[in-house]
Amino acid sequence: MACAQPVGIRRSGSGFRSHLFLVSLLGAVALSPSGAVAIEPGIHTRSHSQGLFLQRTYTVYVPSGYDGSESVPLVIDYHGLADIISIQNIWSGWRNLADVEGFIVVHPAGYLDSWNAETCCGLAWLTGIDDLEFSRAIVAAVSAEANVDSSRVYATGFSNGGAMSHVLACEEADLFRAVAPMSYPIPYFPPSDCEPSRPIPVLTIMGLNDLLVPYNGGLLSTSAEATVDHWKATNGCTGDEPDEFVEHGNSYCETYTQCDDDAQVALCSIDSGFLIDLNHIIYTNTDLDLAQAAWAFFEAQEQEETPPAVSVPAVGALGSVLLALGVGALGLGLLRPDR
Repeated sequence: MACAQPVGIRRSGSGFRSHLFLVSLLGAVALSPSGAVAIEPGIHTRSHSQGLFLQRTYTVYVPSGYDGSESVPLVIDYHGLADIISIQNIWSGWRNLADVEGFIVVHPAGYLDSWNAETCCGLAWLTGIDDLEFSRAIVAAVSAEANVDSSRVYATGFSNGGAMSHVLACEEADLFRAVAPMSYPIPYFPPSDCEPSRPIPVLTIMGLNDLLVPYNGGLLSTSAEATVDHWKATNGCTGDEPDEFVEHGNSYCETYTQCDDDAQVALCSIDSGFLIDLNHIIYTNTDLDLAQAAWAFFEAQEQEETPPAVSVPAVGALGSVLLALGVGALGLGLLRPDR
């Protein structure tokens, strides 16, 4: 299925030419086949500087079978409000799936454990932290170290991280191929304020009995139905009824496949199995493995054309050279242990 080609990451011109000149002086460097410095399988902690004082961190999980000889997909998994990387990793299951399917997964840390996702949440939202820039920087930096398939970069996340995934679809559709937000509807009021640059596949996963972020909407959030209606309209999907309806125990998934550029829109409605109607943490359900469902959706978004390789900002290019020469840190900031 063909789709509009994503374009490279935006970069500022400040300092880029001088770093490029330095790279040219250093000459040929031993790089991987993709032009990226080789990175070993395992967990790697990285940092990114925002402004003069803010250091952002994230972990990169490289699957056990990775050797850099072939390009691999990249999945960024955003934690929920007041969560941390280690908790999200335990809940979501993306690292285990990465070993099976052979993709790289990143777990970024939100500012004071929160994300600035348009109308949600925490201090990241209240202080206007630029999480879009952080997300672009992560993709660029990982692509500088690993052989990433720039046509297969995906985002997912839970709760506040799910809201962040929606925002990336709305604002960064040139970079992310598809998204799978969980436990949060589209965080725009009205949803029509979300205007992506192209049709982008979106799988929304929400709890049927969620008391914190209600399935049918509430004072602070829209509904699952309104979310799907927006993405259907945005992606030009036809038909009032889904083309596919699949039951998974007490949960079910609906998919609209007749959309512009084959940009499918889907909704999985999850019953957590709790005795009480507390269904926000939908990872606890026994009907559906959410990471596997999201990955299957990502894989369904096939492409006939491969977009150009991701353009790496100056700091990433310089860091690649330094790492290849065996000079300590990546040039993206000092490493610090994961929390």
